[in-house]
Amino acid sequence: ARLAARDFAGAGRRERWAWRAFSPGAAGQIEVLAFGLTIAVAVRQFAYLIYRADADYRSLDVNNLGDLPLHLDVIRYVAQGAAWPLRNPIFALEPLRYPLGSDLHAALWEALGVPTASHLFWVGVALTVASLLLLRSWASWWGIAAVYFSGGWTGWTAGAGLDWQSQVAWKNVFLAALLTQRGLLFAIPIGLVLLVRYRRTILLPDEPLRMREALWLGFFWGALAFFHPHSFLAVSLMIGGYAVIGAGRSRSLLPSLAVAVPLGGFWILHASAWLRRASIIHVSWGWTRGLTPWGRYVGDNFGPWSLLAVFSLAAVWWGPAAGRSRRLLWEGGLYLALFLLFFNVMLAPWEWDNIKVLIWPFIGFGLFFNQTLSPAIRSSVPSGIAVGASAAALAFVASASGVRALLEASSDNSHSVRLFSVGELALTKGALVRVPIDAVLLTKPSYDHPACFLGRARAVGYAGHLWSHGIDGGLAAKQAEEIFQGVPDWRRLVRNLKITHIFWGPIEKAAYGDAPKPWQKTLANVSGVPEYDVYEIKDEAAGPPEPADAP
Repeated sequence: ARLAARDFAGAGRRERWAWRAFSPGAAGQIEVLAFGLTIAVAVRQFAYLIYRADADYRSLDVNNLGDLPLHLDVIRYVAQGAAWPLRNPIFALEPLRYPLGSDLHAALWEALGVPTASHLFWVGVALTVASLLLLRSWASWWGIAAVYFSGGWTGWTAGAGLDWQSQVAWKNVFLAALLTQRGLLFAIPIGLVLLVRYRRTILLPDEPLRMREALWLGFFWGALAFFHPHSFLAVSLMIGGYAVIGAGRSRSLLPSLAVAVPLGGFWILHASAWLRRASIIHVSWGWTRGLTPWGRYVGDNFGPWSLLAVFSLAAVWWGPAAGRSRRLLWEGGLYLALFLLFFNVMLAPWEWDNIKVLIWPFIGFGLFFNQTLSPAIRSSVPSGIAVGASAAALAFVASASGVRALLEASSDNSHSVRLFSVGELALTKGALVRVPIDAVLLTKPSYDHPACFLGRARAVGYAGHLWSHGIDGGLAAKQAEEIFQGVPDWRRLVRNLKITHIFWGPIEKAAYGDAPKPWQKTLANVSGVPEYDVYEIKDEAAGPPEPADAP
């Protein structure tokens, strides 16, 4: 924090262009509007990230329907004192490989007794403010727009309501990724600290790194993988690109690399099961384009930003930035190359998840536009009033679609989504009162099961989460369903899945029928409430062990 504060304070003295887009008046007004709108939306969204309305817990952001219960499960599983090494609470057959940084941080607040909604709110707003400050230092209002206001032509032409966001892949990043994938919420400010500092050292060699600072930055660089491995990879490639462009000045990276490589490499290996999950990396030409024509796809998703890229290249050749054209072209080429790489090479089973890495070269585009379009307009527009009008017009064109998405999503609570029933949570908690935190429950594998809210480990979680995390849970899900159906060899399946308790509540009864199951006759019901049964599996109840060659 001290290094970042010193960096902020020094940026205004060393590089005034980083704080002004076109002129002091125009840039100042645009930045104030961008800051005010983004912080207001962040306060609104994080205040209603999870809230109680009548008999339900709900979330204002529709994208939290599946993601927030997963994070709550991990947060509370850790906070309640689960044994280390942690097992995966949505797939108890393997250790937890999901990047734990953000959820571990939340679990510490949870363990201190801070209400969940409170610490999620304050941490979310604080990280938003940190991201805004760094994006402003990085590329003035262009940096803020790249993350919070980006969008294509669809937002200009779609009818009222938020349905138009489901029609595009490049959704509003704040609503679709920062509010849901909490690791990225931490990764944006951490990654920007690294990019701002290393870029200044390598490409603008007016401030060499001191050894102590280089080691601290290396620690943050490696720790980024603990919060968000995708961002670690993207930021590392960007820093590597700077080292190639600024060859001869890249030796200052060596102390940082000595710390970052072993620290970050360990977390990458752990998250990928020591590279056994590298098979999830695959090629999907054109990201999520499918059969959509290229022109329509690019326009609907990226719209004005694709046109601004053309204007920026023209400004490099014919504008006042021409004296710096070689470095600018190399730097712009780096961001374009990374964008095209992540536009075609997927780092997750679900193609849309690549938005987590595509955002980083997009942040680079913001810097490139600030370095090219801003000087071009200042030099070509004759008067200060015209400069301000041009700045406002450009900001409107670049940001209108994203701003519309933020305003519509934050207008009222009518589009909020139900997460859990308060009554179901109370009864489920009562049913599990005698069940230890390290127990492995067999439940219906849904994303909104009450056991998620209570931080309980399950033998098999929601299939969509397993698939998106690269977990092959098909066989385990089939065996879990057979247990619920009451197959004769349920004891063998229970041992295969390492189940300690079978949860038999209204959700399970509705899905698998209320007919008596064979394990109900054998196992003891340790539930504390009626209608919610919890059958405890003991060694003697599970029967004799299977032979060594049993499947």
